[in-house]
Amino acid sequence: MSSKNKTIKKLSRNEILKLIKRKKKIKIFFWGLFLFFLLTLLCLVLGIYNVIGEFYDIKNINLLPSSYSTIIYENKNNTEIDRLNGDENREYITLDKIPINLQRAFISIEDERFYQHNGIDLKALLRAVITKIFKKKTQGASTITQQVIKNNVTKVSKNNIKTKIQEQYLAIRLEQELSEEFKIKKISKDYILEIYLNSIYLYHNLNGVKTAANFYFDKNVSDLTLDECAVIAAITKSPTYYAPDKNPENNKIRRNLILNKMYELNYINQEELDKALNEDSYKKIKNSKNVNAEKSYHSYFVDRVIKDVVNDFEKKLKYSHKDAMNLIYNGGLKIYTTIDLDIQKILDKNFCNEKFFPKSDFELDIQYLLTVENKDGEIENLEKNKVTKNEKETTDFINDIKKEISKDNYKILSERVIKIIQPQAAMIIIDYHNGEVKAVYGSRGKKITDRALNRATDCERQPGSVFKILASYAPSIDLKKTTTSSIIIDEPYKTPDGYEPKNYYKNYRGPSTIRDGIRDSMNILAVKNMISTGVNSCFNYLLKFGFTTLVERKKVNNVIYSDIVASTALGGITRGVTQLELTAAYGTIANLGIYKKPIFYTKVLDRKSNVLLENKIINKKVLSAQTSYILTDLMQDVIKNGTGRKVKFVNSKISIAGKTGTTSDTKDLNFVGYTPYYVASIWFGFDHPKKMYASNGYHLILWRDTMEKIHSNLLIKDFEKPNGLKQIKICKETGKIASDYCDRVSNEYFIFGTEPIEICDAHESQSKKEKNNENIEKNNSDKQNANQDNNQEEDEIKDLDLNKKSDEETANDKDTEVINDDSQNQNQKNSDDNFNSKENISVNNN
Repeated sequence: MSSKNKTIKKLSRNEILKLIKRKKKIKIFFWGLFLFFLLTLLCLVLGIYNVIGEFYDIKNINLLPSSYSTIIYENKNNTEIDRLNGDENREYITLDKIPINLQRAFISIEDERFYQHNGIDLKALLRAVITKIFKKKTQGASTITQQVIKNNVTKVSKNNIKTKIQEQYLAIRLEQELSEEFKIKKISKDYILEIYLNSIYLYHNLNGVKTAANFYFDKNVSDLTLDECAVIAAITKSPTYYAPDKNPENNKIRRNLILNKMYELNYINQEELDKALNEDSYKKIKNSKNVNAEKSYHSYFVDRVIKDVVNDFEKKLKYSHKDAMNLIYNGGLKIYTTIDLDIQKILDKNFCNEKFFPKSDFELDIQYLLTVENKDGEIENLEKNKVTKNEKETTDFINDIKKEISKDNYKILSERVIKIIQPQAAMIIIDYHNGEVKAVYGSRGKKITDRALNRATDCERQPGSVFKILASYAPSIDLKKTTTSSIIIDEPYKTPDGYEPKNYYKNYRGPSTIRDGIRDSMNILAVKNMISTGVNSCFNYLLKFGFTTLVERKKVNNVIYSDIVASTALGGITRGVTQLELTAAYGTIANLGIYKKPIFYTKVLDRKSNVLLENKIINKKVLSAQTSYILTDLMQDVIKNGTGRKVKFVNSKISIAGKTGTTSDTKDLNFVGYTPYYVASIWFGFDHPKKMYASNGYHLILWRDTMEKIHSNLLIKDFEKPNGLKQIKICKETGKIASDYCDRVSNEYFIFGTEPIEICDAHESQSKKEKNNENIEKNNSDKQNANQDNNQEEDEIKDLDLNKKSDEETANDKDTEVINDDSQNQNQKNSDDNFNSKENISVNNN
């Protein structure tokens, strides 16, 4: 019997029972402990499930960045002119266009075992834990896959336990899913790396390596050197701290670390390492010290492109306005515009040159915007306005406002002064052959804000006399109600509805031609011509010309407004028109009667170069080609001899046609003109209409200087002349075919079948009467002279001495014969003169 049994045997019954109870307690404890761990594990699993549950379906995760920069191009040369950056400035680039050194630079410093692990680098994770425990330091262990998840899926700025678990779980699941999809792990890894290199933030609102390469080194990412690759890779750990333009010393330390790591991993050799370490790429980095010091605003042209693309997304693709705006700023679109950068630069320069604007009318429209805190601690936004004559008045005005606010115990939190120069101006240039807008400038002076008021495309102003061509003469000639030989009486006139137009020259010129009316901008002729053509017909032509602001009939406060009235012939309309539509209308005449709706862009592609929008040209026949050419010929006279003489080019003989327009009290100055290449309109005026006192030649000179520079390298040519026209010399007083007796004549074009057939006879009888009077006066004068000669000779004979010898008498007889012969000769001369006079009259009558 063993000693143990002996011990048990010696135990009393009570002791044995106690021992059994103790064993049961221990058993219960361990079972309880087991259940606790089981429950804990279950809770942990459930907790993890709850954490990752919302991301469980990895197939529905969009890994690609959600924001891409939209690039705007000049269509002619595919030159980038601007870019739209929404949340992030990014231009996507595929991995095959990213240099291998740049790929390896990021892998070396961010995730050296990227191509070996399955989403989580356990070795790096263990190292990070040990470092945290023993060295009390934090060391990153996120893989490139995890960073893609963080940047594009979870989008957290700082991880906690929950987000870290999500990130690690999704990284593993992502790599599993991609491996199954691509079959080859290397391909799936390349895809993740491509997304990563297009996602990372690299300071200055730069996202992705392509925008960074362009910004820092002004080159394509594929052209980066090894040293430059390391410089860009060094930024990502802490963009502010390692920005190579802001903190080049910090970046250089990390750049060297990266280069050495690349050497350690056998990505580069010793020679490449030494060369890169000795490079000083920081001298090549463009100076971006003042990148944000002065904001660069989008141009008036780009503003209009944005507006048109958004509108077309809404109308053609049925996008909401919010979705359209998000797509254009974050969708990575490629927008191809109609702009001509050379033309636009000329326009930009001239509209910022004060020599083209009158000094006498100069004003500053001041808007002083303030955010203030009142004495009760409430925040208020204030706006103070004033018109000043110079900077001193502006400064005094602002100081007075500040003193006033200070007296009321207001505290200024922020302030902004907006100075708008007056009078303002705008100009737009269109290639009328295809409807493409080539340049636009929406204000005088430098553009000071995005999406600013564009006076060339958005403002409705009174067009004045430039409307006479469109509202009166174009319809009448096209409908064959009038021709260039039509005579209209310039006289006091009242329309059937009581309207009495007045001429700007305050008098009347009597019978006048359409050429006279257009050249000299005669008001009464334009109104009379519109009435005789039919006001409704003329209004319909205006609609065909593309005007969208005209009012057919509208009742406001019991007052009826309509543009189907005679005053429309002079440009007096309800709302006004935009310069864009006015220019396109004149472009229709220049284009031989074919209207082309003006466009600012040709197409929009998505990030993958699929066509989203294609802006096709809308063609519409408005006038016959013959009508259009006749109008062009008439308007050339405006430039040569009329109100538009100042727009005639100084150093070029290129043909120009156009029309001036000045509204009442000189509130608006307009000119629309065209060459065989382009049509352009210009406007001068105050934003709040009021009289301008300076000469109205400023806008004409600005138009001329701008357009002559644009045409400096273009071939000199004339306007295209269509078939179906006949040119005839007409009498400007009767409108009939001019005879040799007509003094006031002009060569005019007519559409076949509309030319005059009668020869002017109004001046023939007058000419005959005047000629007969001249001949009668001449005959009387000749007879009188002959009689005077005969009387004088007879007196001489009487004085002769009759008592002389017979030989002297004989001599006297001979002298008498001579005298008689002279008399006969004089009579013959008078007879010849009379014959010649009759003969001349007979010839003229024939």
